[in-house]
Amino acid sequence: PGLRDSPDGLVLAAAIRQTLHEFDAALGLLDEALDRDPRHAQALLDRAALHLLQGRREQASRDCAALWRMGAARAARICAAAIAVRGPDPGLAVAPLEALLVATPREDAALRAWIHELLAEATAHGGDAAAAERHLLLGLAALPD
Repeated sequence: PGLRDSPDGLVLAAAIRQTLHEFDAALGLLDEALDRDPRHAQALLDRAALHLLQGRREQASRDCAALWRMGAARAARICAAAIAVRGPDPGLAVAPLEALLVATPREDAALRAWIHELLAEATAHGGDAAAAERHLLLGLAALPD
């Protein structure tokens, strides 16, 4: 089987679909990846992020819970923080996200950029425009593409 048939290949194809704003197609590919490997942490995290993007907190929460159950603690913490950012008190996500940022290696640019994006959103909701701008700029610096 080729890369397209593997869970990793399906996750990569879903990421491409997401960048093209083809969210339903991306979700379908992630579902297929998870049918083949129900413990694929990246597929669960990406699917949770897409559910959040579409306002489906309950579905995102289920994916986060699956990450916790399988022992993917860091991914589960990021997932939970992303849900908190879009909850009634986004400020509750700031401290956990800052701790995750400290623990994330500089080499993991995509994850650092996402954490900064979430921090920007949380701080903006809290009324701290300067912190939001700083996190957006740091996210862009981590992943300029």
